[in-house]
Amino acid sequence: MITEKTSVEEIIEKDPSVSRIFIQYGLPCVTCGEPFWGTLEELAAQSRFDRMNELLKELNEALENPRHTIS
Repeated sequence: MITEKTSVEEIIEKDPSVSRIFIQYGLPCVTCGEPFWGTLEELAAQSRFDRMNELLKELNEALENPRHTIS
């Protein structure tokens, strides 16, 4: 389960496709243009982000039900 203390890098390593969620919320992440290596809590503080509950819910749902793409 992802919490505020989970690192952005760890989340992206679990499923790189969740980078779309960070982009959707306007947050930089490891695979986005501006890599961020801290925790979600640190990212939120740096970005003045106040929708953590929504972000956590969406990230956890995405990791529970990963999208599979056909190559």
